[in-house]
Amino acid sequence: MNIKKRFIVALIATAAANMQILAQMLPYQNPNLSSSERADDLIGRLTLEEKSKLMMDQSPAIKRLGIPEFHWWNEALHGVGRNGTATVFPITMCMAASWNDALLQDVFTAVSDEARAKNQEAKKSGKLKRYQCLSFWTPNINIFRDPRWGRGQETYGEDPYLTSKMGLAVVRGLQGPENSKYRKLLAESKPAHDPLFILGHWRSGTTFLHNIFAQDKHFGYTTTYQTVFPHYVMALQGFFKPTMGWLMPDHRPTDNMELAPDLPQEEEFAINNACPINYYNFWFFPEKMQEYADRYLTFSKITPQEEALFKQEFDKLVRISLWNTGGTQYLSKNPPHTGRVKALTELYPNAKFVYLIRNPYTVFESTRNFFLNTIKPLELHSISQEEMEQNILHIYMDLYHAYQKQKRFIPEGNLFEVRFEDIEQDALGMTARIYHDLSLPGWEEARPAIEKYIGGKKGYKKNKYAYDPRTVSLVNEHWGEVLDAWGYPRL
Repeated sequence: MNIKKRFIVALIATAAANMQILAQMLPYQNPNLSSSERADDLIGRLTLEEKSKLMMDQSPAIKRLGIPEFHWWNEALHGVGRNGTATVFPITMCMAASWNDALLQDVFTAVSDEARAKNQEAKKSGKLKRYQCLSFWTPNINIFRDPRWGRGQETYGEDPYLTSKMGLAVVRGLQGPENSKYRKLLAESKPAHDPLFILGHWRSGTTFLHNIFAQDKHFGYTTTYQTVFPHYVMALQGFFKPTMGWLMPDHRPTDNMELAPDLPQEEEFAINNACPINYYNFWFFPEKMQEYADRYLTFSKITPQEEALFKQEFDKLVRISLWNTGGTQYLSKNPPHTGRVKALTELYPNAKFVYLIRNPYTVFESTRNFFLNTIKPLELHSISQEEMEQNILHIYMDLYHAYQKQKRFIPEGNLFEVRFEDIEQDALGMTARIYHDLSLPGWEEARPAIEKYIGGKKGYKKNKYAYDPRTVSLVNEHWGEVLDAWGYPRL
């Protein structure tokens, strides 16, 4: 079995295996049930001995049920306590003296944001310690006198009404909105930086640049696993991912790039699996490729409702991806975004963009090869090779023109345009330039890992294409504008 067929069989087998797991899912593992329903089911499965062990402030892991180790003792009386450097706010008596419960809620919203950031950082070590988890023994609303020093110095005074108002504000700030289903930071906080988007037509070298930037650990990204199972990232990843990793090949069938469940991946697949904004439906219905492109690739004929849904689902995907990978800035590599620049800048006004262009002759040959060997077996309706080539030629120019028209919405200083051949010639130097010109944080810290990755790619064998007369004629006729604009000599 060749690698392409193995890859397709692996995807089908992974989906089938995990559908079986879904069918066998226990109620407490089902994210579609309420928290109380899941808790009731889980408690009913614990033995008396396991329950007793979970009553202490240090709860051991219950591996048979997938319960991780957890430390309940964490403090945040007036800022995250006993967990390294943190913002320190005034002591409780002073905060109560403001008589401003709205201000106190803002204070503890900031405290909880900082607590989650510290928790994500601590997770990278592989083991959480006391004071690094997410349950806080705060606020203290017990109005008491201590025989050692008199008044309890951790409360909000001795007036029950004031204490209740302040205590409620603290809880709301720590927990977030009452109707939130997901963790508070996903629902409420804004990422530290707007995303970095890598744009360019398919087969233009975007994956290589994506993998370079992914070596910088301040970036978060959508993983291959997440693209296949976008609804099961925050739950059940431990069940699905091992099966997926076992079945999938180590390298992409099309170009021999490395492939694994945790590696960065084009997020379009996750978007397609999460909502109906789906340009890639043309893989199955190639005769509708232009229709899908107008609505979902360049957004020229998208409805307002569809665009609003796309923005909602994409922003949700970004936040879950950052949570999953522990990053502070989202790293996107997604060719369809090349035609959605206006929508992306509306969603993230200070986003940064890198646009790649590659020799159009190579892009055409590589794209046609991808269509023939990867997409063709998936078609439910067949079209001729000539029709397929015309689709490639027209969509390429539609995407190019959409980008040229929409890039004016990118703020000055937030766009870096580059030829892929220049990256090939000096990948490290060009990466450094991108960091500098776009004012991206973390270059010095990330440089060793980036340099190591680039060094490991020396000797990598790319697909080589011979430009036959038909290719040259088609590209010259349809893509001559791009050849001339970017300085590629006509053949």
